[in-house]
Formats: sequence, C-alpha cells, structure tokens
Amino acid sequence: MFLCRKGTPVKNSTYDTALFKICDKAKIPRFSMHILRHTFATRCIEAGMKPKTLQMLLGHSNIGITMNLYVHTTEEEKKHKEFVMESCLLDASLVPLQIMDLSYQSLKLFSTLNEKGSVMAISDVGVGVQCLRSALTGAIMNVYINTKSMKNREMAEKMNKRAEKLLVEGQMLADEITNSVITKLGGTSC
Repeated sequence: MFLCRKGTPVKNSTYDTALFKICDKAKIPRFSMHILRHTFATRCIEAGMKPKTLQMLLGHSNIGITMNLYVHTTEEEKKHKEFVMESCLLDASLVPLQIMDLSYQSLKLFSTLNEKGSVMAISDVGVGVQCLRSALTGAIMNVYINTKSMKNREMAEKMNKRAEKLLVEGQMLADEITNSVITKLGGTSC
C-alpha cells in the first residue's frame, strides 16, 4: 500500500490517471490498473498455475470469481483449442471409417466363404454378414456425428462420401450374400 503526502492511502484513480497519461504518450489505447489484474490472472492460468493458487493470490473467496471474471481466453488460445478440436474430430471420424473399410473387406471374405465354404457353416456366414451390415450402419453414424462439427468442410465431405460409398456397396454385397445363404438353407430369398 502506498501513502500520499497526507499519510492516507493513494486512491486507485490516481494510478489510473498516471497510467492513462503513459498510454496517451505511447499512443496506445487506455486501460486501467484493474485490467492488468485480469491480464495477470489470464497469463498465470496460461502458464499452468493451478486455479486454487491463483484464487489465493488474488484474494478471492470463491474460485468462480477467479475463473469466470478474471481469467479470459486469448485469441491464441482459442485458435489452439480450435486446432485441437479439429484434430480430435478428424481422428474420431477416421476410426469408424476404418471400421467400415474392414467390414467391407470382411464381407468380401464372407462372399468367398459363401461360395466355397462348408455347407455346415453356411448359417454362420449369414449371421456374420448381418453383424458386418450392422457395423457399417453404426459406423457411418459415428462418421456423420464427427464430420458434422468439422470446420474443414472439404475433408468432412470427402470422408462422408467415402463412408456413403462403403455403406451402399457393403449393403448391396450383404444383401446378395444373405439372399444366397437363405436360398442354400432352403428358404426364400428376400
């Protein structure tokens, strides 16, 4: 605490007035001493300080005041978080797309098993095909939910088109195999 000539504490407005003069002389926008407190809080969190420690340093009785009123997100941080989110959405879209690729490749193997495999295992082929058909349908939903939020629309559309192609071709192959299996089992194909 600083005292003025009268021995009383210096008012906050005195510091702000001095700071405004410095800002004017430097030809930068004016800001108050209190803004520096907010900047300090933001930079502390960016540097990795624990919120509870910052709360104590600022003398706040409630962590909510510290985090909601004093800590602000910078443009750099927003850009970084957007980059991280985009990367996560891309990764989260790739996994179900890979499942679709593997499911389609597996359907091709089941087609061969249907043609050349044991008659005793033919119902297993049919059941496996239905599982793969469900995997394709479930996976495309996961592709869509993630690509929907991607900012890179070109990449999102490319992934969606790949998933849609796999779904259509996979369903057609699954239907073909299923009808063949049902016929071999003595039923009427759909």
